[in-house]
Parts: sequence; structure tokens; C-alpha cells
Amino acid sequence: MKKNEYSLKEAFQEMFEEYKMKEKIIAVKAVSSWSKVMGPYIEKYTEKVSIKNRSLHIKLSSPALKQELSFGKQHIISLINQELNEDFIQKVYLT
Repeated sequence: MKKNEYSLKEAFQEMFEEYKMKEKIIAVKAVSSWSKVMGPYIEKYTEKVSIKNRSLHIKLSSPALKQELSFGKQHIISLINQELNEDFIQKVYLT
């Protein structure tokens, strides 16, 4: 009889990989980290945050803020990926 000795963490990691859930979990973390990374001022003007195909889609209520953030897309990608400890987000779309 073979004895399975997995920690709970290892068991969950294996399950996530088996069911390809890891990417979905990272996407949820990326969405939830938007407010933390960008701060309360930008959060106040954020209407919607979503992930599609490793791209961060942000809907803002302020055209001026949208314009300002459009110059720093690469910086936003770096901040979110740093928060995730993953090279996950590849593009940012502001609407």
C-alpha cells in the first residue's frame, strides 16, 4: 500500500494545476490588488476592473485620469505584477 504524504498546500497546488485554476486565481488577485496598488484616489474614479487574456481592463469615470494613466501603462503592469509576485499582466486597457 502506497502512503500519500502531502501537505494541504501541496494538495491544493496539485489540484489547481490539474484543473487549470491557477491562472483564474491569479486573475482574481490581480483585480483585487488594483485598489491597493493604485490607492484610494484612483479607486474613487474606478468603475470596473477585469482581466481577459492576461490583460487588465480598467473602466474609469474620469477622462482626465484616463489620459494621465495612459502614459504609465507599463508602470501599472509592473506594480500589479510585483504585487502578484508573478509576471501575469501583459497589457492594460483604459476605457
